[in-house]
Amino acid sequence: MSSADHQRHVLVLDTGGTIGMTKDDEGALIPKFGVFSKEVAENPRLNDNVYAKKCEQNYKGFDKTYALPLGSDYKRVLYYIKEYKPPIDSSQIKLENWKTMAEDVKHYYGDFDGFVIIHGTDTMAYTSATLSFMLENLGKPVILTGAQIPLQEIGSDGWDNLLGALSFAGLYVIPEVTLFFDKKLFRGNRVTKIDCNKFKAFDSPNFEPLATMEPSLSGAVCRRLNGRNYLFIAFSVNWCNMLKKTKDEFKVDTDLSPKVGLLKLYPGITIENVTSFLNEDHGLKGVVLQTYGVGGSPTTFLDVLSKAVKENGVLILNCTQCIKGTVLPTYKVGKDLEKAGLIPGADINGEAALAKLRYVLCKSKLNNEQMTKMMKRNLRGEITLLTA
Repeated sequence: MSSADHQRHVLVLDTGGTIGMTKDDEGALIPKFGVFSKEVAENPRLNDNVYAKKCEQNYKGFDKTYALPLGSDYKRVLYYIKEYKPPIDSSQIKLENWKTMAEDVKHYYGDFDGFVIIHGTDTMAYTSATLSFMLENLGKPVILTGAQIPLQEIGSDGWDNLLGALSFAGLYVIPEVTLFFDKKLFRGNRVTKIDCNKFKAFDSPNFEPLATMEPSLSGAVCRRLNGRNYLFIAFSVNWCNMLKKTKDEFKVDTDLSPKVGLLKLYPGITIENVTSFLNEDHGLKGVVLQTYGVGGSPTTFLDVLSKAVKENGVLILNCTQCIKGTVLPTYKVGKDLEKAGLIPGADINGEAALAKLRYVLCKSKLNNEQMTKMMKRNLRGEITLLTA
């Protein structure tokens, strides 16, 4: 068997984010082109430079090859970096940026075994959820990751996050969009950011992680080859929860509706507030309504909500504002919302709810009734459908 049979090729799309930031003259972190690739190239944990130089250069138009140290099953993960210029602070993310990412995956889909998207943490969950719908019939891993501390700083979490993301993207066939952070691989449309300071920045309250990376001594095996030590990290994958690879052709849908909004209920919110938000002059076609508990709302809003749905054709998705849980017809107020035409959101989170609405609303061949049925379906593992 040739060495090429042991090689896996991964494309890294570096969109920006904290992981590749540097400090300006005032000490504030700013994105800077070239920082990420430079740091990765010089770190032996992420790049076996000796082996990388032996590999084919100019692979698919990329003039530099990076190589992970030898991994499990003696397979090599070779990767290539496409840096977005200028890099993006993720708080500035726009619909156009998501379209660019999706188009890049489409363009290079046949050339690589997997994809890693470097992204800022602030909106990473929004991006992973959105891409999960845009990338239809995905048969290869697309993994988002980043860091809470830049690679240039001591104690950066970026090294482990990169190692895990690259390993999963290169060594496993995971046919969905995921997010890797702090040793855990999450479904991309199930994750939410829970902490802006700690390394455990993300969690998936309604769906357990798809996989974990265990770099502990008990979970790793060291072998000595050609006078060098190689660390074989243990990976634990929950294949039962993984989406199944489809035989349908991979394609990308870059149409996303900008006409969506999010309204969170709170004690004291007035009917005037709700009416103003839903005013048809605003042009909203879809709304994520974050209600109380299992889907409750003040009954005084029923008429205005019903009018928005039945007269103005707005799709309103009823989602719980709780971090964990699902919308259920437990209380009469919840049943009344469904009778008013609101769509029960099950256990979908806010990031995925917005993404799904943007995606479904652009299905121009569907009428409102068909789009409503599509919103109720589990399209990419984003909701858990309860059976009677």
